[in-house]
Amino acid sequence: MRNDNSYYVDKTRFIPLLEAQPYFVFLIRPRRFGKTLWLSLLQHYYDINRQAQFDQLFGCTYIGDHPTPERNSYLVMFFNFALVNPAVEKVETSFEDNGRAEIESFLRHLLTVDGHLNGNFSKLRSIIETGEVVSSVVSCFPWVRLAEPENFVSQLLFLGLLTFAGEEKSLALL
Repeated sequence: MRNDNSYYVDKTRFIPLLEAQPYFVFLIRPRRFGKTLWLSLLQHYYDINRQAQFDQLFGCTYIGDHPTPERNSYLVMFFNFALVNPAVEKVETSFEDNGRAEIESFLRHLLTVDGHLNGNFSKLRSIIETGEVVSSVVSCFPWVRLAEPENFVSQLLFLGLLTFAGEEKSLALL
């Protein structure tokens, strides 16, 4: 909006207040009350990949003059549920397709930031480059252990981004 020279009401003064709240905030407003716009603003503020655009996006705003320590500190996945088809017979498929597309885009992006974050995304790189991976699969693990290689592959399988292709040496071929 700001880049298009549209009318913009600065709500960035609420970001420090939001950060002072508990981790889970339930935001409910009627349709057309700016929920998606607010979340887009937060996405651009917190996303580490938007760091170079900070002055362009937030210059001349409250948060531009008073940034918080969490500014541009996270890898952000942005799910826009406004894109989900609300027709009863299509909502489930549309929801899953939208979620998978965002997760796939995010996972592909992880490969580009691998060196920057000093991460080990070798399993993901292998899956994308070869189209398959041989791995053991676990059915349950704490989310905090998602980045561990075997759990990461299990999560991709759970989300439907991988499928079983057979077995190799008693391990799943995905």
